[in-house]
Amino acid sequence: MLEGRRRRIRPLPIPGRLRSGAVVLLTLLVAGCAGPRDFVRPGVSWAETQEIAGACWDVAQDQVRSGRSSDGAISGGAVANLGAGAIRGVARSKAKNRLAIACMRERGFVGTTVSSQEREILRGPDSPERQALVEAIHARGDSDD
Repeated sequence: MLEGRRRRIRPLPIPGRLRSGAVVLLTLLVAGCAGPRDFVRPGVSWAETQEIAGACWDVAQDQVRSGRSSDGAISGGAVANLGAGAIRGVARSKAKNRLAIACMRERGFVGTTVSSQEREILRGPDSPERQALVEAIHARGDSDD
C-alpha cells in the first residue's frame, strides 16, 4: 500500500521569458484601468455627446486597424517586435482610447472622471443643474488620470 509514502508535487518551473511577459502584460493592464471618462461641452446634451463619442471611436478604430495612427502608437516598431498577441492587443486598445480622446478634445469637449452623483446628473435630462455642472467641469479643464 501507499500509506505512509507521500509524494511531493513540485510546481513546474516557469521560464524567465514567460514570467517576464506575464509581468509586462499585468503592468499594462493595470496601467490602463484609470476608469471611464465623461466628456462634456456646454450646450451639448448627453445623447449628442454619445453620438459624437461614437463617431470618434469609429475613427480611432479605423486608424488603428489600418495602422494610420497619427500619434505613432501602433505604427512604431516596438509593438510590432513584441510578438505577443495579448500585449499587442492592449497596445491597440490604449491607442484607440488616446485617439478617441484626442478626437473629442478637437471637438471642444473636456474629459474628466466624475463622482457617481455627478455622473447621474450628467447622464440625466437637460436641466439647469446639469448645465451648471457641465459648465463647471468644462471650466476646470481636462483631467489626465
